[in-house]
Formats: sequence, C-alpha cells, structure tokens
Amino acid sequence: VQYIFRKLMIAVEYLHSRGVIHKDIKPSNIMIMPDGDIRLSDFGVSEVLSLYSADGYCYSAQGTPSYQSPEIAQGRDRFDGPKCDVWSCGVTLYVMLTGTLPFTGETVYKVFKDIVACKNNMDRIPEEALGLVTSMLAKEERNRASAHEVLQHPWLALSARNEFF
Repeated sequence: VQYIFRKLMIAVEYLHSRGVIHKDIKPSNIMIMPDGDIRLSDFGVSEVLSLYSADGYCYSAQGTPSYQSPEIAQGRDRFDGPKCDVWSCGVTLYVMLTGTLPFTGETVYKVFKDIVACKNNMDRIPEEALGLVTSMLAKEERNRASAHEVLQHPWLALSARNEFF
C-alpha cells in the first residue's frame, strides 16, 4: 500500500506543479503496471488552472461523489483544486487500508451529508498511517495537507527508503 500510494502522490504532486487538477482520483483510476509502477488515468474531467482561472481556484465540481471534498459536497462555487485532489487521495488511501469507503449512504445526498460532517470511522486505520489520513481528510481546505506535505509524512518516507530503482 505504501509503495503504490507514494507513487500516486508523486504523480499528483507533479500534476499540481504543472497547474493540472485531476478532479476524479479514486482506486479505479490507478493502473498498476507490470513493473510495479502506477499510472493515473481518466483525465476526462481534469482542469488546467491557468486556462480557466486567473486566481488559482476551481469553479466547476466534477468527479465521483464518494471521493469529493466537503467544499464540493457543500456546493461551494469556488474551491482549491489541489486540496480537493488531496482529499480524494485521502479517501483512496482509506479504501486501500480498510477495503471500505469512509463516507457511505444510499443516496448521493446522504454521502455528501456524511462528507460535510466529516463523519467517518478512523478506528480501522493503522496507527502509523492515522495522522496522514487525518491530515488529508481535514474538513477545512486550509488545514488539509498539500501533495508535497503528504509525501513528507514518515509513513511514506519509510516506503521511499525501501524502494529499489
């Protein structure tokens, strides 16, 4: 999990450095290659900030409801795209670690209600990864980690030391 997730975050950090917001990060959009590397796929709803936004914010919400951030679930008309991608990565890591989504409901409305309330169960997250997942699923954008900050977390740094090139 650490190896794959670290590779995902390297890709996301690179996209963000180029002004690209993916907007639909989830496990089914991560392809594991025969050599163990990963590819992030499905850029159908992605956005290049410099083309659409003079202030660096996103104005159109798209993607898979269970992976969307509280600000999107609340229907805000302006949000920090990179922080929304980090939220989606946090949900993805939660799924990778537990096999379940952190926010569930029979309808999109109920899923969004849980997302806005940040109502989830962190009991199943391993202690060494808990701080990382919590930093990625921070309700407020300003408190949420960046892709770069995620890569600095000790749990992922351990994975970096164990990689063979």
